[in-house]
Parts: sequence; structure tokens; C-alpha cells
Amino acid sequence: MKKILIFLTALAFIVVKLPLCCAEKIILKNGKVIKGKIVEEHDEYIKVDIKGIALTYYKDEIHEISKNDATQSEIQSNSSARFRLSSPNGWHKKVDIKTPRGAHILFLYNKFKDRKFPMIAVMKDEPYPDDKTAIDFALKNKKMFMQRPPTPNMSIQGPKQVTVKGRIAAQMIMKDASVNMYQEWYQFLEDNTIITFHYSDSLEEFDKNRYVFEKLVNSIVFE
Repeated sequence: MKKILIFLTALAFIVVKLPLCCAEKIILKNGKVIKGKIVEEHDEYIKVDIKGIALTYYKDEIHEISKNDATQSEIQSNSSARFRLSSPNGWHKKVDIKTPRGAHILFLYNKFKDRKFPMIAVMKDEPYPDDKTAIDFALKNKKMFMQRPPTPNMSIQGPKQVTVKGRIAAQMIMKDASVNMYQEWYQFLEDNTIITFHYSDSLEEFDKNRYVFEKLVNSIVFE
């Protein structure tokens, strides 16, 4: 049962290469059509990944950006855990990953192919025998974190009890400035299974991409 905690922390330091799952169509004012994945968007320009090369297009030269059907949020289901959720638009995805440590990743999402941040993992694990709620499980995880050799500038908020789609969940946030990383967890206890949503990002980008994580968590429907 410690494996999910150990793996979630280690996972944030691994660059996972995932296939391009979908593409946008960018129509320029000169009539040229560009197909690729938007990896950055700013007030004045966007960056588009085209076969692994990031190209910049300024918005004053763009006529239209359209998404094909494949870019719409798709419903993912996991029969063993009995829930459905909507995947983030445009993020790279892997499913059903069994790790050497025994952790089971149901869905793994990366915004970029060759960068570790931002990353979202949806995992499942067994609760401890005396766990009555997700808070019980999260408190044990926090205790294990605190028992590890201390890292300078590390702080943990929570866990606190929150309600998501009518279900009780535990929320916890960990900031570690020494490795430039923020992590956030939502954990549910459903049918004697812990479902964990884990988001990791750099300190600078955590708030920028957090809305994608929150949207994913709030899309969950338990069956």
C-alpha cells in the first residue's frame, strides 16, 4: 500500500514519451492550413507541435483555429474501478500501466511529449485495513512523507475533506521548492478501492495548468 505513494513521487521525475493523440487545424490568412498540436498559447502567438518540431504562429496571421472530432474530450471508463471521466483535450495519454513497484496507473496524461511537467496520473490502490474514509488513507500517506529524510523548503497542506460530485474526497498539496515542484492529490475511497488523482508541475506553472486537473477531477462519474 506504500507503493502508490512511492511511485507518485518518483513519477514526477520521469519524462514519459507518449504518442500525439490529436491535432488542431490552424488556417492562416494567406490560406495555408497547418495541422498540429498547440503546445503553448499566449496573447500574441501560439506554438504548434508538428512532427516533434515546435513552430510559432502569430495571432495576427491566423484566420481560424478549429478542432476536429478527435480533439473533443473523450469519455474514459475503467471497469475494475467502475468510473468514467473526460480526458483533457490535446494531452498525450497512456492507459493501464503496471509499474515494477506494483502501482497501477489507470490513465496517465502529459501535456508535452518530452517534458515531465505538467503531468496528471489517475491510479488505484488498496486501502489500509482500518481505513474508513479517504482522509484516513491520505493521513497515512502524509505521515510517510514526514518520516522520510527532510527536504529543505518542503511543505504539505492537508489532507482536508472536500466534496466532488457528491462524493467525499481527501485533498492534499505538497510544495517542494528544492526540486521546483508542486504536487496535488485528490483521493476517493470507493468500493474498497482508493482512486487517486495526482497532478505535478513546476512551481511557476502549477496555477497555470491546475484548471485542467480540476476539470478532470470534477468530470468523474462513479458507477
